[in-house]
Amino acid sequence: RSSDLAIAKVLLKKEVESFEYELNMPSGITFFEARLSYLPEHNQIVTIVRDITEQHKSDEVIRHHAYYDTLTLLPNRFLALDRLSQMLNEAKRNKEKIAILFIDLDDFKKVNDSLGHEIGDKLLIESANRLSQIVRKDDTVGRLGGDEFIVLLRGLSDDHNAAIIAENSLNIFRKPFAIDGRELLVTLSIGIAIYPDNGRCASDLLRNADSAMYQ
Repeated sequence: RSSDLAIAKVLLKKEVESFEYELNMPSGITFFEARLSYLPEHNQIVTIVRDITEQHKSDEVIRHHAYYDTLTLLPNRFLALDRLSQMLNEAKRNKEKIAILFIDLDDFKKVNDSLGHEIGDKLLIESANRLSQIVRKDDTVGRLGGDEFIVLLRGLSDDHNAAIIAENSLNIFRKPFAIDGRELLVTLSIGIAIYPDNGRCASDLLRNADSAMYQ
């Protein structure tokens, strides 16, 4: 246990030790920090415990903003690329194929310019929701920025391959979006790169998926 280890360290090193822990209280999960100090003149340990629940919540909010897009709540560029690196390491170990789909909403700028940013933001949120519907839990849909999305597919197989996901993406966008009393029809441009066929590192795969999208 953390408390036992902290006590042992204090007795051994005669220095201040601290650790955090959580308790399931009637009001919910509460987080605490315990600081242990050694008093040599009395050969005793003094422990001070403080409630750090609010600080913990603030840290969680900061971490969430660092890794997730604030509009769509999807993984942002930083987290999506970090997951890509992890997926590549797994694919190399397991000799599996993975795929990257670069997705761009066609003529999104026209929607923003003609109908306003509020409509544009709602369109991005609904687009993110639709893309999330077509992937498995272990796959990733992220927002790179603007109207650009990325889909990371792990463990490709005959019944879960990049072409099928791309086709499903196109199909799910054929239904108009109903936003603020308007019906908006949006089409997609999709580029696909597959590891290891189209690249063996993240930068090559990203560049090739981006190039494929523009073709």
